[in-house]
Amino acid sequence: MDRFRLILVKQGTPEFEEVSKWVNGRRWGALFVADAPVTQTQLTQARTEIAKLAEQPFTLVKPHVARVETRQTKIARSSAFGLGVRLEYVRRCAISGIDVATPSSLFEVESAHVVPLSDGGTDDIRNGVALSQTIHWAFDRGLIGVLPDRTIYIPRLVKRMTENAFLKQFEKKPITEAKSASLKVHADAFSWHFEHKVRQWD
Repeated sequence: MDRFRLILVKQGTPEFEEVSKWVNGRRWGALFVADAPVTQTQLTQARTEIAKLAEQPFTLVKPHVARVETRQTKIARSSAFGLGVRLEYVRRCAISGIDVATPSSLFEVESAHVVPLSDGGTDDIRNGVALSQTIHWAFDRGLIGVLPDRTIYIPRLVKRMTENAFLKQFEKKPITEAKSASLKVHADAFSWHFEHKVRQWD
């Protein structure tokens, strides 16, 4: 959350001319004035909202209430959710145990929504699990799931494919849980994922 990507644009190029139109003579500030960056206040507010979510009874899917969110609010919530999940799992994949990082402390692990936002899932930490990029991709497509006893399950059709040999090594192994018992993935979330994503491949 404290890293930025800077792109240098060489003077005299068509790209520089295009950027100059957006800047309109200003020496510093947001490139797109109507689309300002996320502020520290918005990030702090998002962290507070997500912390409050975890103190309430778990909601599998968010109620269908029309809520207008700005791009900045969505980014702030996504950042707060991602950071919260990665910290709970000590930046280690809950399924594979993989823990890969650069010397500058960039970690490969990602924060996955168990019930996707596109299916009504929430940014509640109890709807999140840390997964390596490959496992995250497989999890989102139902190639790997978690049973009620918190062990890993590989569906029948997935196991038949030689391409999925990497996944088969994790079957029946217990997942790594969040540091805080109150923030581990809610059973209802894993159950939803199993029924809606994994079951199709059995």
